[in-house]
Amino acid sequence: MEELDAAKIGKRIRELRKIKKLTQEKLAEISGVSVVLIATLETKGRNISIETLVKLLDGLNVSFIEFFSAFESTENDTANLIELLSRSNNKKDYIDVFTKILKMESSDI
Repeated sequence: MEELDAAKIGKRIRELRKIKKLTQEKLAEISGVSVVLIATLETKGRNISIETLVKLLDGLNVSFIEFFSAFESTENDTANLIELLSRSNNKKDYIDVFTKILKMESSDI
């Protein structure tokens, strides 16, 4: 089973950024996340908050489903997402994330 870690998240963000033909600077500009954080995340891996992940995915115009679909599906996927969400102090993040997931799933039907 593949474990979801900071390095893999950073690698996936870099992959999507390159697919979208965005520089780190441009992604920083449109997402509101610093260039330094994006560079560190992509090269060294770093734990990030759900707020930061949401900003990056919005900047990349990518849903949570699309982002996480690159990772091998495991029994722990839900637990990993819940752990990521639990790091947030803002309960609105739960609603935002699950709304995005539901919108994506309903558009696939």
